[in-house]
Amino acid sequence: MKKKKNNNQDFNIYTKEIKKKNYVNDDYRMAVSFVVVLVIVLVFIGALFFLNGKFVSKDILQDDKMTSTTTAPSYDDTVILVNRVLDVSSSKYYVMVYDFEDEIHDALYSSTVSSYKGEDIKLYSVNIGIALNKKYYNKDAEEKLIVTNYKDFNFTRPVLLEINKNKVSKAITDAKEIKSLLKETK
Repeated sequence: MKKKKNNNQDFNIYTKEIKKKNYVNDDYRMAVSFVVVLVIVLVFIGALFFLNGKFVSKDILQDDKMTSTTTAPSYDDTVILVNRVLDVSSSKYYVMVYDFEDEIHDALYSSTVSSYKGEDIKLYSVNIGIALNKKYYNKDAEEKLIVTNYKDFNFTRPVLLEINKNKVSKAITDAKEIKSLLKETK
């Protein structure tokens, strides 16, 4: 038996032909196209992020010349809750009880309260329209204004209470009378 001669020349020619043809299999093409698409998507998302930061939220790449302003929270100590009506430390004061959101009464009473100039007798306001005070407001029930405990209050309309030594001494429900009393008081 004769041995076949191993032809190295044929093998070298064959490998050189493959390299010359730049043969690329389908998996390699798919991987390259995936990477290209991924890079394009990432560039697009980066551009969107940049544009959002620059033009929409204006919080990225801003000039140092821009200054931010912060305001301290404010608190109006003249607006109180119903449960504090009889607990104010002053010996004599007024409490105006009305719904701040009621268009009819708010226009009248807010201007009257804001124009009040009384220096001797302090004026407090109670917003009967907020959730913490609503249980003391019932138009259909009996009105209870002259009470010794805040839990007994029942408001049916706007009222000005005169408090003297932590007791309700007077309750005024007439709008004209309230306006004139607050204008007279100094």
